[in-house]
Amino acid sequence: MRVTGLAPGIYQYRSHRHELSVVRRGFDSEQLGPLLCAQNFANDLSYGVFVTSRFDKMWWKYPHSRAYRVALLDIGCLTQTFPLVCTAKGIQSWPTGYFIDHEINQLLDLDTNVESVMFFLGAGKGDGAVARAALSTLRGLATREP
Repeated sequence: MRVTGLAPGIYQYRSHRHELSVVRRGFDSEQLGPLLCAQNFANDLSYGVFVTSRFDKMWWKYPHSRAYRVALLDIGCLTQTFPLVCTAKGIQSWPTGYFIDHEINQLLDLDTNVESVMFFLGAGKGDGAVARAALSTLRGLATREP
């Protein structure tokens, strides 16, 4: 997407080394909107984060039926913290859970037996032009004669 010093691509955060590793080089930002169920204003984001959950690790750490619940709570905490950090840095944020999970799982090269995408967090310094254009189109459709 659009981050200074970082080539467009799909990256995975490696927490044990606090670094990004390349999953796939190159990424056309026009691909993002369709993956997010036609939320095409996402195409202008500076960057996006697909939040995934490793179920095998959750079940290892919490060997009972509440492991999935803990994963959802963790995602909720992250989803609340992300906009706070973005705001502190002067960046706009945009969270959504509306996406085509099987296509994103393929894009991220996830082993869906143990891991799946759960949420999306987007950020950037947009001027709102894309959203205004989309709203204008919707208003035009709403006022058309049948």
